[in-house]
Amino acid sequence: MNVTSNMTGMPLTARSLLAATPHAYILLDLDLVVQAASRVYLSMTGTIEKDILGLPLFEAFPPNPDDPNDSADRVRKSIRLALDTGVTDAIEVRYPIPDRDHAGQYSNRWWQISHVPLYDGDSIVGVMQNSLDITATVNTARDADIRERLIDSLSDIAFWEFCPSRGTAIVSAAQSRMFDLPPTPGTSSALPFIERYLPEDRDRLIADFASMENGEAGTTITGEYRIQLPDGTIRSLLLQGDLVRENAGDPASFVGVSMDITRAHDREAALARTVEERDLLLEQKQLLLDEVNHRVKNSLQIVSSILNLDAQTAAGDEARTRLRGAASRVRAVASVHELIYKTGQVTSVEISSYLKDLCRTLEASAHGSVVCQIEQIVFPTDKAISMALLINELVANAFEHAFGDRKDGRVDVVGRNIDGTLVLTVADNGDGKVASPSKGLGTKVIAAMVMQLDGSMQEGNRSELLPPTSQETDASDASETGHCVLVSIPLDTQ
Repeated sequence: MNVTSNMTGMPLTARSLLAATPHAYILLDLDLVVQAASRVYLSMTGTIEKDILGLPLFEAFPPNPDDPNDSADRVRKSIRLALDTGVTDAIEVRYPIPDRDHAGQYSNRWWQISHVPLYDGDSIVGVMQNSLDITATVNTARDADIRERLIDSLSDIAFWEFCPSRGTAIVSAAQSRMFDLPPTPGTSSALPFIERYLPEDRDRLIADFASMENGEAGTTITGEYRIQLPDGTIRSLLLQGDLVRENAGDPASFVGVSMDITRAHDREAALARTVEERDLLLEQKQLLLDEVNHRVKNSLQIVSSILNLDAQTAAGDEARTRLRGAASRVRAVASVHELIYKTGQVTSVEISSYLKDLCRTLEASAHGSVVCQIEQIVFPTDKAISMALLINELVANAFEHAFGDRKDGRVDVVGRNIDGTLVLTVADNGDGKVASPSKGLGTKVIAAMVMQLDGSMQEGNRSELLPPTSQETDASDASETGHCVLVSIPLDTQ
């Protein structure tokens, strides 16, 4: 082959052969001027003949000035070595290729390059450069190395390949560390790893793999197993792998990952202990609270009983009346307190059943009857006592002032939820006059309770104040005379 700096000096047959070769070749003369290039080379480097032919190699492919590896110098030395010794030289080098569509930009590429001396007789007249773009291979190896190093740094995750029928394994360094075994590069016996499993888990592990050996490729095995390290430490592992088989007759192998879930199990156990301790503390707290509530209720009942005893021995009627009123109020508070702790409600309580019981208690100590019709109403616990005291005072006030010496008086207590407002009426069938114009203690207690309930109060004849719905009941007859107190309590603010 006659290679000179004159491109037209190359025989046509040689140029045609070079153009047709399936490899990436360029021919350089002794001055490293590009004399010819194969089509594969032009395609691989993204160039055309007029871009590079007749130009020095490092002018056709200028090096990246920011390249810290001085790749051009390595290529130049390899060419000179081939020219000086007459022996082919090969290197792998990262040589960025300039982006011809964007000046100043480069595409990072890796090359496997061979420099072959070209002879004319006994004289070396040039060099042929054979280039193989190995960028994808290098990047794949780099990425695999990065993944391996990242995974290797995660002591909780390890990779393995296991062939049950042969008893062999290929394990990562992380797998060896996880089992506290020396690194085992390549294929080795799986026995040292299998022996680390607790006996009961080892038998289950072997059985699980055996049951999968005849499965189809892609069959997944998953399970939790425990190993015991030489220092006695027990670790919990989650194994997950896929069955792989190249041909139908090949023995099954499993490729998978081991995840150390000991810390997760420890956290779950700690959380379970915390929940158990919390439940125990809550139970103890409830027992203590029940005991306190029981004692408070008993104390209030004792106070009520003492007041009743004092009322029986009091010298005057007024003193007896006041003591009985005080006892009734204490009893009402005690019964609400009992209701709250028995229902176990902290913020609210359904109060209608209690109020009916309260009315029956008031009836038992009165000279007449108490008829109670109250819809189901949920009250905040802090307002329930105010509601009980309000009804206690209104009923007691009616019996004290409405009937005189009559023994057949009746007091109707009606509570209805009307458009988000509790409309409470306490009406008697007495003489119809507003009782007790004086501002006694009962009147003051009523006013205070209405205020605490954010309500409003009206007093008058029952025929004027009872709402139509109340007049339709058997317990309330609008035709009767009597005194009525109507209290409106907004429920949406309770």
